[in-house]
Amino acid sequence: MDLSVCGVTTLAGPCVLCDQLSGHHAACPDYEPPPRYYLYTRSPEEDRLAWLLIKLCQGWPADKIPPFPRDIAPKSLPSAGTGLFGQVKAAHAITEFAGRFTALARTGPERLKGCCPIHTEKTPSFYIYEDSQRWRCFGACAEGGDVITLVQRLMDKGVLA
Repeated sequence: MDLSVCGVTTLAGPCVLCDQLSGHHAACPDYEPPPRYYLYTRSPEEDRLAWLLIKLCQGWPADKIPPFPRDIAPKSLPSAGTGLFGQVKAAHAITEFAGRFTALARTGPERLKGCCPIHTEKTPSFYIYEDSQRWRCFGACAEGGDVITLVQRLMDKGVLA
């Protein structure tokens, strides 16, 4: 049995493949794409109400309905910390430090690429992610980490004393 909420058809019965009430699987003959309730509403309050009605029509118990998608806070990046290592990480940008040992070229808004300073190579496989202040080598060493692990690897190699 299908129900209509704000002009959107929703599923009220269980899926024939797994008996779940949240909707059909793509392989199910009765599959319909998820409802786009926001196409039929005029305000955020109507969005929230339509989403709640859809969940209730799908058979969700009132106390088990997940939070409204726009109410979920985005994940934040981990901070550098407050200890000695956190102070070192905050004081030294990984791009400036790695740039002393290899030529870096921008490959995206928050990403740089260069030859790995830990091993010798002809094709660049060393990436720096500025937003998280981390690095990763996809070449022979296949390692990654933050500015501290880069210093450790360079010291192991003998580049830093």
